[in-house]
Amino acid sequence: MKKNALIALSTGFLVAICIIFINSKSPIKTSIQFFTGPFSSPYYLGTWLNNTTLLATAALGIFISTLGGNMNLGGEGQIYVGGFITA
Repeated sequence: MKKNALIALSTGFLVAICIIFINSKSPIKTSIQFFTGPFSSPYYLGTWLNNTTLLATAALGIFISTLGGNMNLGGEGQIYVGGFITA
């Protein structure tokens, strides 16, 4: 189980770095700012918890609906995509 989590985390970092290198004029500087910038604010933890709570709730919703076999991607489709990616 730990190996799968490590692979998922590494893949996420790799995708983020690839997107930065494709879209940024100064990719090294942008990469450093991307990974260290959030820790420079004293309000980082509160903002992180705020965003994480919403995505975790969405992940729980997509998990329960998928487990029950009821997949409705109507109006709640936008939040399910964020939850599915988070999960």
